[in-house]
Amino acid sequence: MRFENDQQRRAFGRAAVIGIEFAAAVVACLLGGYWLDQRYNTEPGFTIAGLLLGSLVGFRLLWKLAKASEQDMKG
Repeated sequence: MRFENDQQRRAFGRAAVIGIEFAAAVVACLLGGYWLDQRYNTEPGFTIAGLLLGSLVGFRLLWKLAKASEQDMKG
């Protein structure tokens, strides 16, 4: 992949980081919920809760990165 300038390279890097952080948050919380379900025999309660928590954490990360990008573009 060729980038025309450093700004495009940075934008691509930010997008990659956003995707990786979002996926990591969802997967970590989902696996934690699954582990709790297996430990306490409560399927699928903790797994669903983990998925929801991971999604919320992921969207919070997206929000913070979007705000930081907005500030970078302004100043």
